[in-house]
Amino acid sequence: MQQGAVLRAEAKAKVSEIFDWRMSEVGWQHVSALLTALEHAAAVGDEDELEAVTVELELIGPDRITRIGTSSHSAPAPSFVRERLNRLVHSLNGITAPPDGRPAPDAGTDSRLGTGGPASP
Repeated sequence: MQQGAVLRAEAKAKVSEIFDWRMSEVGWQHVSALLTALEHAAAVGDEDELEAVTVELELIGPDRITRIGTSSHSAPAPSFVRERLNRLVHSLNGITAPPDGRPAPDAGTDSRLGTGGPASP
């Protein structure tokens, strides 16, 4: 596997994990900014930026432990973030999703996206 393919696979794995994250509104705004950078890096084939943004997403993931004395005001990803995640999963697979975030026809997708596996020939 080429370095670019490995980076895309790692980015796709991280993006797929984000569907399950719970964060504050500020946290989701930060994720959204990183998704913008990730979309751009994937679109132009900037492997260095793709790797850097994937690492940053890894580092900002939600805390697994709530600190004593803090309240947890976390929520699942807002719809605009979920739509971007759907598009990114497809683009990192080399498949273009429609702008509304729905899976492209005949696209094999992650089961969390609400569709089955690869389309029948």
